[in-house]
Amino acid sequence: MSENSNTVSEELVLRPMEPGDYPTFAAFYNELHRIHAEAMPDIFRPKAGLPPENVFCEDLHKEDISMFLAEIEGEPAGMCILRWKEIPDDPLYPLLPRKSGHIDDQ
Repeated sequence: MSENSNTVSEELVLRPMEPGDYPTFAAFYNELHRIHAEAMPDIFRPKAGLPPENVFCEDLHKEDISMFLAEIEGEPAGMCILRWKEIPDDPLYPLLPRKSGHIDDQ
């Protein structure tokens, strides 16, 4: 793709979150909840409980959670929390056994 004088090239980097990312996680978490609560007050509480830093750090090491921070030019731009689930090997279950992920949209 060619660049012209009206185009700004920004590189998006997606990386695993680290314990030092808690303040950024907290800011995104609170903003996301605020947006949800304003848009759907019949579903979301006005104030959400923020997971404490020790819970955030524990979650970073869990096998069933992957937490990512998106950055543009080194500045936080977004986050993604992926929750992994094992699909059982059960003939009554419609899917074949495997690991699947769900993007948590808290």
